[in-house]
Amino acid sequence: IFFAALALSGVFNFFYPAYTGLGALPFHLCNLAIVVMFIAFVFDVKGFFYFTYFVNVIGAMFAVMLPNLGQDFHALMSVHYWMNHAYDIVIPILGVALKVFPRPTIKFMGKAIATFTAYFIVVIGINAWFSNYTNVDFFYINSTFFFDHINLEPSLMYNYAVTIQHNDLVFRLYPLFYVVVYVSFIGL
Repeated sequence: IFFAALALSGVFNFFYPAYTGLGALPFHLCNLAIVVMFIAFVFDVKGFFYFTYFVNVIGAMFAVMLPNLGQDFHALMSVHYWMNHAYDIVIPILGVALKVFPRPTIKFMGKAIATFTAYFIVVIGINAWFSNYTNVDFFYINSTFFFDHINLEPSLMYNYAVTIQHNDLVFRLYPLFYVVVYVSFIGL
């Protein structure tokens, strides 16, 4: 019950600020983790839990090391950012440490990688589609965010772009960049 309450408080914390538009949907990895953890703990879904354990803890740790804050450190949205990432790191680790879920095995890691792969493909499609209507950047694969943080030229992204046009929609994809991000994340 304790973890269900923690997960519920994470959901309330995440949805408390007023979000608007397509870019506010919880498709970003760390935002999705809040919803997935709630489902995992309330409905005892092991697959969702191990996805958050393997994928989101590492993602949230990188988000803490490479913060993406557009405002003052003490602004409401900044505090919101830090709290969400604290939930993403602490709750899955405590879930295993306090034996709510068994210690993971390689089999669970494989399932988490498969789930991450599905998530990654869906987010690529959502980014390409929603970019026709508003500025979206779920998982930072639609911008130079990663390049900016490691001081690299984003030519890997822009020089190898594929554009698909269908009616009035334009789908811009960066396949080589996607492969590098995917392989790097799985490797970590």
